[in-house]
Amino acid sequence: MINFVIYLNIMKLKHIYFIFFIILSFLLGSCEQAQRKDIDSEIKKDSTKEILTIPKDENKDREIWQKPELVISMMGDLSGKTVADIGAGTGYFTFRLALQANKVLAIDIEKSYLEILDNLKQKLPSEIQDKIETRIAKEDNPQLKDEEVDLIVIINTLNVIDNKLDYLKTLKQGLKKGGKLFIIDFKMKNIPIDAPDINDRLPIYDLEKDLNKAGFKNIRTDDTTLDYQYIVVAEK
Repeated sequence: MINFVIYLNIMKLKHIYFIFFIILSFLLGSCEQAQRKDIDSEIKKDSTKEILTIPKDENKDREIWQKPELVISMMGDLSGKTVADIGAGTGYFTFRLALQANKVLAIDIEKSYLEILDNLKQKLPSEIQDKIETRIAKEDNPQLKDEEVDLIVIINTLNVIDNKLDYLKTLKQGLKKGGKLFIIDFKMKNIPIDAPDINDRLPIYDLEKDLNKAGFKNIRTDDTTLDYQYIVVAEK
């Protein structure tokens, strides 16, 4: 009888050890999986961070004076939206926009810039790469399809376009109903950064006038958030 009781106790212990082993294996597997996800996440973060600092054609200390994260936050919720980055260059804003938007059209007249952007894009996680499409534009036409995008971002670029009124009208056609145009350009004052000559800049009052003529509405200006630039937002 005693031997039978001992036998039962041994069997119970084996059963307990077996359950403990299963639970331990599950926990270790979960920890390993979580650890792997954390590592993958960190790799993605590092590669994205690296891309945001790679472009070499930008002004020195641009992140300090242009405050890109703050600027993008002012664009509102970009989830599910298609954004056109006009004058994308090598992707200074394109990559940042792609972290939040559903799709980003990186548009520029310089093929060499877009080739650099495409090369840099390959270093990003696939889910970010898939959001970015590069597109060659003409000097007088951004090559947008009618009502293709929810938001058009044009930063440090409108001042170099010759016929601004016609260009704004073309941009308006590319916006979906209720879409927004987000413009940043340099203020008409002496500023201690590499910027166009003051005679080549676009005065904010001229821009407001052209936006009105082009048929935009709810035009809002902000010349205080950034030290050296103004922000203008208009709706279709």
